[in-house]
Amino acid sequence: MSQRGAMQENERFSTLRTLLLEPPSKGLWERVWEYLERWPEEERLPAIQYAEGHMQHWPDELRSVSADQCLYYIDDPQEASPFLLGRRVLFQESDHLIEAFVSALEDDVYSFGHLTELDLSHCSMGDDMLIRMLYSQHFPALRVLILDGNTLGEEGIAILANAPELQDLHTLSLSGNRLDETAAASLAASPYIRKLRTLDVSLGINIGGLKNLVSSPFVSHLTRLHLEFSNLDGEGLEVLASSPYLSSLKTLYYDGNKCNTKSIKTFARSMNMGMLTSLSASLCQINDEMLKALLRAPFLSGLKRLNLQHNSLRLEGAKALATSDVVTQLTQLDLLFNAISSAGIQVLAGSPNLQHITHLKLGRNDSDLEAIEALVASPYLSNLRQLEYSRNNVNARAIELLLSSFSEGQLERLELDFNPIGDDGASCIAAAPAIASLTHLWLVGAELGNTGAKALADSPYTKQITHLSAVYNNITADGLEIFCTPDALPALTHLNLNNDEDSESSFFSLEDSIRLHNARPGLITVLQDDDMSGVEYDQVWEDPIVCVERTPER
Repeated sequence: MSQRGAMQENERFSTLRTLLLEPPSKGLWERVWEYLERWPEEERLPAIQYAEGHMQHWPDELRSVSADQCLYYIDDPQEASPFLLGRRVLFQESDHLIEAFVSALEDDVYSFGHLTELDLSHCSMGDDMLIRMLYSQHFPALRVLILDGNTLGEEGIAILANAPELQDLHTLSLSGNRLDETAAASLAASPYIRKLRTLDVSLGINIGGLKNLVSSPFVSHLTRLHLEFSNLDGEGLEVLASSPYLSSLKTLYYDGNKCNTKSIKTFARSMNMGMLTSLSASLCQINDEMLKALLRAPFLSGLKRLNLQHNSLRLEGAKALATSDVVTQLTQLDLLFNAISSAGIQVLAGSPNLQHITHLKLGRNDSDLEAIEALVASPYLSNLRQLEYSRNNVNARAIELLLSSFSEGQLERLELDFNPIGDDGASCIAAAPAIASLTHLWLVGAELGNTGAKALADSPYTKQITHLSAVYNNITADGLEIFCTPDALPALTHLNLNNDEDSESSFFSLEDSIRLHNARPGLITVLQDDDMSGVEYDQVWEDPIVCVERTPER
């Protein structure tokens, strides 16, 4: 190497060292990848090895490789590809690319032994493709395997259970695949998958399959179990209660499985269940009497997170939560879409059981000003950081009163969707020191106009907001100009201003969207007028794209 070449290489290594001194992050991973791609190929291997040495303690999830990046490596399998630094490959919904990946696995030219996580969800894999993948024996270090939403059957599950390279697997997700008695029995009898800590068999396991799983030592190391929306109903709880192998379980997701009083009482009396710290039981048709029975469970005494969203809880249920010794350690409580009423909220506000609460969801529970006043007067909400209070008929005066009770910078996330707060309410929010640390603000359907938008944009307390959703409001194209200024909500990374279908003036044109994108090119925006009912806005923003869709002619 010439003296000039040596100097250039030293400069490149100096830059790489400087990069790797930064704290691990997704953004840093992308910058390191791009920098190594620009490195001369014939001199890149020492740089890859150097970077690997510095990244050994990085979380694997940060070292993610997309399906396209993986296929690029397959097309050009360089010995010194940045791909070899990856630990996690994401093939989500990439069924058009998965065949090329599986075919590459059958060729010894490629190296995949460094991968620890594979996300092959919704790739239309089927049994045959899974069998081909596992027979390749390319994954000796695999610890996380996600196969959600494929068409796996008994044969594929049997091959999975008997794959020696999965002996270090600690997370297996099979959500949306059919797990009947036979498939579950194969999995439970696996001689290799014996270290699982997280198992997701939601949307596919039946009651016979659950019996076969939890009656086996296969589940003895589980700390997290997903059983959502599997038609297990009350019998599923009874099956769990009878298992002698769930003593390590900490987190249980049972959402969408209809419960009854008998099954909950049986579950609560279990002497084998692990000390749960998180229980999610939304959409389970739990009423007040069932909740009272559940709260007698001794294995819930260390509970930190409780999700009872979309159930049939009323005032007596709120009283049970307020007086139970079991939930005194709760930090997260979700009672969204129940009917506990203003009286129930008042009871909760006066309970010391809320003193550790950091996340509280009380939306759609028939609140009124008296409930707000009780929350304001409560001495037990000093740890609250995230509040959801949607669809509770809260007006501007109530918002002003509520926010005045919190200390400066106390709130990090505030959701007030479908409350008639209007521009006056937005101005009250903007003037509240409590939101000085707020990063997420949800004002969907809150009768917000340009005046309220400007108040939020100009506030000295909104400088930390990264996510703003003001869907179904009355912000016009003129109001959109407010967000074109970088000084308006300077930390903003995600903006959703989807339109109010009943307000002709608030539809944005393609030109409006492009103008915003040009003014703030790093901003992820959703500016469309499609029906987005039932969509979680966090899901809309999972992909780093700018959505600019022309509104239909009217």
